[in-house]
Amino acid sequence: MIFQAFSFYARYWHGWFILVKPLLLVGNITVVRVIQSGVFLLLLGTALIMLSRKLGYGFSMLFLLALLPARLDIVAVSLQYSHVFWIMLVAVIWLCRGKHSREAMLLAFFVIGSATNYIDLLSAPVLTLVVPMAVALVLNFTAESADEISACRFLTFPVLGAMNWGFGYAFTWVAKWSLSTLIIGKNVFADAMKQAAFRSHGAADGNPNMRPTFGDAMQRIWQQFVYRGDVFIYAVLAILVCVVVVCLLVKRRTVRELKVSPFPTFKSTGIVSASLLLTALIPIVWVLGFTQHTWNHGGFMAHRILCGTLLCVFFIVGLWMKRPVNSTAQVTCGNKLLRS
Repeated sequence: MIFQAFSFYARYWHGWFILVKPLLLVGNITVVRVIQSGVFLLLLGTALIMLSRKLGYGFSMLFLLALLPARLDIVAVSLQYSHVFWIMLVAVIWLCRGKHSREAMLLAFFVIGSATNYIDLLSAPVLTLVVPMAVALVLNFTAESADEISACRFLTFPVLGAMNWGFGYAFTWVAKWSLSTLIIGKNVFADAMKQAAFRSHGAADGNPNMRPTFGDAMQRIWQQFVYRGDVFIYAVLAILVCVVVVCLLVKRRTVRELKVSPFPTFKSTGIVSASLLLTALIPIVWVLGFTQHTWNHGGFMAHRILCGTLLCVFFIVGLWMKRPVNSTAQVTCGNKLLRS
């Protein structure tokens, strides 16, 4: 796989190899996968713990539930998929660690996009944008407490974050094409542009007479995302766990009769829900832009981008469920960052 990556994908940075090569000097591929699994589980566990501290156990469980269809057992040992999830989880952990200004978060999305392109082989890169964006919106909404929030600043935050992520992603890619062209004398830039056009709306691999449409690509990744039996079983079990946890938390807060503080208004919750809905559409826009690639790779990796959409939907549901729950207790955290 490593030989094929360098031989047929010269337009990529292959930054993931910097992490793998030192490990291959001291062990075989099994050793690498064991270490990767350990790092992945450590990052996932840390992210879940910090989310539970900031947003509560319910949102932490929703976060885990949204990622289950990605087949985390496969992601943990994969040299190709795992690094996107590493970047995504590190970004979530950073967001949960302390107070970050709006400008710092937008700059962070530029860095995240650049790092994603450096390491990833176009597996499910948009996850590093959508998942941290959803977490950032909910964290800042929680920090606003019962105060009225700025619709303009919340609704523009996903757009600006996506633009910064896109600039970082494109910057790193163009830098590789330009440097490769100058150093080796081969017009890698022209080859990359040709491949970008092909991966957008080109013919299906192996069948030049077929051009997948946006609908074809969405249908393929949706079927892969939903109808795999093992994923369905895991999802059902996780949903049951979430229901039990939410019921226990509601009962515990009701019995204790904690001091009541005002909870967010209907308007404020609606504004943040609209912001999450915008974020949820980003993977759909990605499919529209990379239709051929999504269709061609939907069966084994591209379907994972829908985990970001699912997370946004879960967070919207969680926010509206939290309003009546918070009539008995209000958890406030973070800093008021997106207020006008």
